[in-house]
Amino acid sequence: MTGLSGDICPDHFLVSNLPELWEWADRLGRDTLVIETAGLCHRCSPATEHMTAGCVLDCTASCRAPGQLGPMLTQADFVVLTKIDMVSQAELEIISWQIRQLNPGAALFPMDGLAGYGTDLLARWLLDRPARGSFEGDILRHTMPSGVCSYCVGEQRVGSAFQQGVVGKITFGEAERCSL
Repeated sequence: MTGLSGDICPDHFLVSNLPELWEWADRLGRDTLVIETAGLCHRCSPATEHMTAGCVLDCTASCRAPGQLGPMLTQADFVVLTKIDMVSQAELEIISWQIRQLNPGAALFPMDGLAGYGTDLLARWLLDRPARGSFEGDILRHTMPSGVCSYCVGEQRVGSAFQQGVVGKITFGEAERCSL
């Protein structure tokens, strides 16, 4: 199943469609539903209390990358570290340490996708997870930003006349106005 959010925030799109996805998997008789979000905005985490949530981190991005992932990392049950063959052992240790500082309960799975290293460990870990049963009454692990504005839904024109929804504006004091 493929769902494309288009001009809508991908996080909000996913959360809005979770009940339908769960029902779809149930209709097909599936006991597992894997949702791959293809890199959300990192400000949200559309994971719920009843699901097993993961975060994928590209180790070549930066040693500071874990601190930039927000609730997608801090709310994850597991973290997959990719491209470990392209960083030094020291960099991998720094990244792993930072993740443990931000989310001490997350299971870490370093992986080399080319060699297949680590995939069996993740698969076994996922298979050992307890069955979740129903998602009835499930709630998000973390609040979502309320910022939905005209640009979130596809507006391209710039200016106050085209701004709707939650919009934040800069306020200038008298001193700042004079210096502009």
